[in-house]
Amino acid sequence: MTLARIIPIVTGLIAIVGAIIGVAVHITKLQSQIQQARLEDQLNRLKEKYSELEADYQSLLRAGTAAYTKKREIQAELSTISAAVDASASSILVPAPSAIADEEPAELVFLVLTGPAAPKLQGTRVPMSSVAGSVFVTKKPRITHTPRQESSFSDKADEVSKFSTDELLAIPLMCQEKCIGVAEFLNKKDGQLFDADDEQFADRLAMSLAAKVGELIQDPNHVSLLGVTPKRKAEEATILFSDLSNSSILSKSMDASVVIDLLNEYFETLCGIGLDYGATIDKFVGDGFILTFNVPRGLAQHETKAIAAALEMQKRFNELKQKWTVLQYPGVSNIYNRLGITCGPVHRAEMGHSQYRHITVIGDTVNVASKLCEIGDRSRNIIVIGEDLYRRVSSQVVVRELRAEKLREAKSPISAAYEVVSGKE
Repeated sequence: MTLARIIPIVTGLIAIVGAIIGVAVHITKLQSQIQQARLEDQLNRLKEKYSELEADYQSLLRAGTAAYTKKREIQAELSTISAAVDASASSILVPAPSAIADEEPAELVFLVLTGPAAPKLQGTRVPMSSVAGSVFVTKKPRITHTPRQESSFSDKADEVSKFSTDELLAIPLMCQEKCIGVAEFLNKKDGQLFDADDEQFADRLAMSLAAKVGELIQDPNHVSLLGVTPKRKAEEATILFSDLSNSSILSKSMDASVVIDLLNEYFETLCGIGLDYGATIDKFVGDGFILTFNVPRGLAQHETKAIAAALEMQKRFNELKQKWTVLQYPGVSNIYNRLGITCGPVHRAEMGHSQYRHITVIGDTVNVASKLCEIGDRSRNIIVIGEDLYRRVSSQVVVRELRAEKLREAKSPISAAYEVVSGKE
């Protein structure tokens, strides 16, 4: 074979080898991309599983073993029905908890969910104007293949969960002829659509599910599973805010261990007086504290007892300050005690991280008491009360109305406030 014939063959072989190498490199890259995609998919599934386990753990902390076990049974049964109708996701919604007797439910809330959106929607509220709400009210199953085209459909849950509800099968959960919730099944798999057979099948299987859901939610102690605070009526209370003015001076002039001892002595002395008058310690806030009268423990004449406690607190604080002065603690001559007190409606609430929650009170009354404390002069001991409290105790105290300019200087929304000078004999 001549050189002239060999050269084209060699050139062709080189081209083929180059092509093979190129294909091999492409296949390697493709395999790497596929492997990366698989790993990312596995990572996403692990993240979803972690979120589910974290939600389960928080439920267990809130509600205890028995309620948690019952909820897991409900979730397992819901998953079985969901698989039977080939749904991509499912959920159970129940009326948002309320401690007010005979009140009609205003919202539904997710109790359990299956599918990718589950961790993000636990405890989310849904209006009664929704598709689920209409099923709850009418007590009739419903299939909608175009939910987004209906005025009753709310896309807020989809927006939060990054899930698209393309069709919906909703089944009322009936217990003793009463609707106690709604089971929803979303997006039939493989491009199919829910039909009448799916509706009848799911409705029949939901009878057992409804009994379990009814058993769970009939116990008020189990509502914490929802992660939603039950609606309660407001309660009347007197709120006392106490603040140690200019206490930062102590930290600048003494060792922290000494400052801590002084603050604890202050808390022990003044809070002890409050407890003697029937108050409950709500919380400590830096160098101050909050006391509640009449909530959570009922207390007759809570307004007058709060005033009496405040007057005694100021007397004892003067004695405490005199003691610290004699002991020559630097800076104590410049600290003072301010008290802000008012009365009105409050709501009891369990607040904080799931592993560290405490009972407290919230509401505008609490905010006003805080503002009254802030209004007080920082250069002397002072008790400031609000208009509502003054009207109730006016016959028992001598007061001095704070000037309107003083309120404006403090940028306070309070229209009237009074300094308690003394009690009446």
